[in-house]
Amino acid sequence: GVIAILGGVILPDVRAVLFVIGAIGLFSGVMTWYLTPGRVVPVSVGESVYDGAMMTLTNLRDELGLQPITVYVPHGTQTRAFIPREHDFEIPENISHVFPGDTSGSEGLTFTPSGQELTREVDEIRTTHDPSTTLGAVEQIANSLVEHFEVADDIVVEKSTVVREVKITITDPAFGPVTRLDHPIVSALACAAAQSVNAPVVIDSVDDTTVTLSVASEAAEE
Repeated sequence: GVIAILGGVILPDVRAVLFVIGAIGLFSGVMTWYLTPGRVVPVSVGESVYDGAMMTLTNLRDELGLQPITVYVPHGTQTRAFIPREHDFEIPENISHVFPGDTSGSEGLTFTPSGQELTREVDEIRTTHDPSTTLGAVEQIANSLVEHFEVADDIVVEKSTVVREVKITITDPAFGPVTRLDHPIVSALACAAAQSVNAPVVIDSVDDTTVTLSVASEAAEE
């Protein structure tokens, strides 16, 4: 921008064009300076951080003989993830404990889901109303994960033929295959759905690209 403006001073025949180019260049430079984040963390770094936590959770699940099911349970303004011991589980009362079991409900393991903070970040940049349905919540956060956070090339959300169930197709996700335990993208989608409908959300079926998300409450509206 500076060079174009100096050129306009020196070359009067093309002064108008060079001044316009210079103004555009200077404006773009200022915008880039203020809008570019101070630190850019490569996706590989995020994946390596997630790897450690995921391997620990997977080892705990396998050694404790828990089910390959993750339930995302709204707990006040937060969400807890629960891995039950039985397939036909009941949400424990003391969901905030890592190993619930002293009160009514199923035994298992609970933890803070990896996608909870992603969901909060989406809430901060939200420009529309907070959705009250599973489908609306998942669609909204899916768009933000692709457009704002760029953690996947595409996320397609559609209703399933089963009541209270949503199917999600994720293309080229960051953080590795979505079949991994508490994958950040899957976790964020489930946390958003659980908070929006105020009901537990179950991740029971996951393959290489498709995730099935089920609301574990007949009272919850899809």
